[in-house]
Amino acid sequence: ETYEKYYSTKVNPGFTTGAVFLIENKDKYGLYTEFLYSMKGKIVKSSANDYETNTANYQFLDLPIMFRLKFKQRKYDWYLMLGPQFSYWLSGRGSFDVYQPDRDIIISHDYQLNFGEPIYTSDYMNVEDPNRLQMGLSLGSGFIVDMKNANFLSLDIRLTFGHTYMGGYESGTIPNIGLVDN
Repeated sequence: ETYEKYYSTKVNPGFTTGAVFLIENKDKYGLYTEFLYSMKGKIVKSSANDYETNTANYQFLDLPIMFRLKFKQRKYDWYLMLGPQFSYWLSGRGSFDVYQPDRDIIISHDYQLNFGEPIYTSDYMNVEDPNRLQMGLSLGSGFIVDMKNANFLSLDIRLTFGHTYMGGYESGTIPNIGLVDN
């Protein structure tokens, strides 16, 4: 409750790239997996006077493993997918914008995440006891259009939810500045 009273969090758009592997019978069922590099992020705005904005980007290796059920139609096929997603938190970077009331300016502090022994400079956010292995559940749907000559176009949309916590409450700190992050 206290966090929600003083902070608002939004998604900072990222991207995903990687390879797809599909084992399927020709009729209906398949095992669909991907090996992905992804960048995900957040934008946190604060009214608690410790900072104005924290914009963060995190890098992950993702491995979704989904069961796929395909439905054949006359001009295209469509499918549903469901399964776990495993992610490994590689690194991250971000920027805190801090209001300096005595000078009436906002100062930006760039940082990189540090998962090891604490580094006591304002260039690093030390993450105490990070949970680098994330797990979630992926649910997706899509369609496949035959383009002839053994080519096809596939488009899917997916929602992954239920990721485990990345760390404890206020486990990310920049000690020289005194800033904390969840």
